[in-house]
Amino acid sequence: MKKVVILIAAILMIVNAAYSQGEYYHHKYKAENDKITELNGDIYVKAGNYLTITALNPVNSETAKAGDKVIFYLSDDFYSGKFLIAPQGSRVNGIIISVKSDTVKIRFNNITTPQGQIIPISSEYTITEKAMIKQNTKINIIINQPITVKTNTPY
Repeated sequence: MKKVVILIAAILMIVNAAYSQGEYYHHKYKAENDKITELNGDIYVKAGNYLTITALNPVNSETAKAGDKVIFYLSDDFYSGKFLIAPQGSRVNGIIISVKSDTVKIRFNNITTPQGQIIPISSEYTITEKAMIKQNTKINIIINQPITVKTNTPY
């Protein structure tokens, strides 16, 4: 008798879950924030979001050369609406693409979370003031292209 009751309860839970999922897609519910669109379990982040990042090491025009890798860290958690995209302390990887006496241009390629998830980004930043960023200096960068992030990544 117990087995029959458990079996019926399991079937009811499966039917309810299937019905609820069908209702979700039938009504085409949207995320609360217009910057987020849900697509097959992914989070879509529009271009134009700002990130505040902190320099791990100094960057200056006297020692930098094109092709050098640079590492910054997220100064704050990176959210899109209510969704955490990358936690504070995630590494932001970049490469120096040009150096002149008064400017250094950096291209940021990805964010690597502490758990190893790599999130591709596209952002460029030009250092102009004395062509130098000191260690632990915070800067703001703008993401130039949309990002799609898997929602099932644990943080």
